[in-house]
Amino acid sequence: MGKPSIFSSDYKRKMKRRKRRTVIICFLLVFLGVNFYLYSRLNKNISSFNVKNYISSLINKKADNTDKKVVKPEVVKKQPAQDEIQEPVKVEKSYSFKLSDGKDYKAIYEENSGVKTFKTVTGDNKSLEFNINPEASGIVIYDAGVQSIIYMNSAGATVDLSKKIYVSSGGSQYTKENIMKNKVGYVWAANPKFIDNENVAYVSQLPWFKKAATKYLWIVNIKNPDAPTVFEKVNGTTMVLDKLDTKGLTILIDGKPGFINASGELIEAP
Repeated sequence: MGKPSIFSSDYKRKMKRRKRRTVIICFLLVFLGVNFYLYSRLNKNISSFNVKNYISSLINKKADNTDKKVVKPEVVKKQPAQDEIQEPVKVEKSYSFKLSDGKDYKAIYEENSGVKTFKTVTGDNKSLEFNINPEASGIVIYDAGVQSIIYMNSAGATVDLSKKIYVSSGGSQYTKENIMKNKVGYVWAANPKFIDNENVAYVSQLPWFKKAATKYLWIVNIKNPDAPTVFEKVNGTTMVLDKLDTKGLTILIDGKPGFINASGELIEAP
């Protein structure tokens, strides 16, 4: 741009415009110079020949910041103390006893708030018969060797529920020991099962000795073990007592199913 003629009519106006442009250009040059100087102090690699790289680095830096994912700090859960995570070791509780076979047995039970409940019976004899009452407070164990029905309460105390002596209506006495010795295969007491928490049913050939093939239902109360009751109307050549049902104790007489209650009543299955 040439310098305006001094004789021009708008010489002053043109000169003012020229000076303003000169000032703006000088300001821009100073501004850029200061920026390059400051940047070169921070990054020694920049020069007047890599302005393009400088601008590109600014753009890339912004893009990198945008693309960075926000990583939340991992929250480390506090591990419970060792004594908090250790479960109490359950110790098996039991009552030990022997039967006529000389073997050792254990009546296993659990105790909760002072209440003991029977779970099972263990021992070397796998064919051992036992039965637990509905509330698991008592258990009957059948000693097949001497045909004894052993009742055990929750305190571990035992009592033999089977009769030791049978007295006939005529006053004659018959002991279990003599009958079993002289009548091989005679069933004095067998197959004990709870009808409820206090009454135990079992099978016996008593009160007869001549009718060896006939079995009868007997019921004994654990609180009065010396006075079992026979129900002669409930009889058969074969008699099997099984599980408790809502109708009573399941019974199978000569292959015919039914139910027995604590009163000795036979309810025939439909």
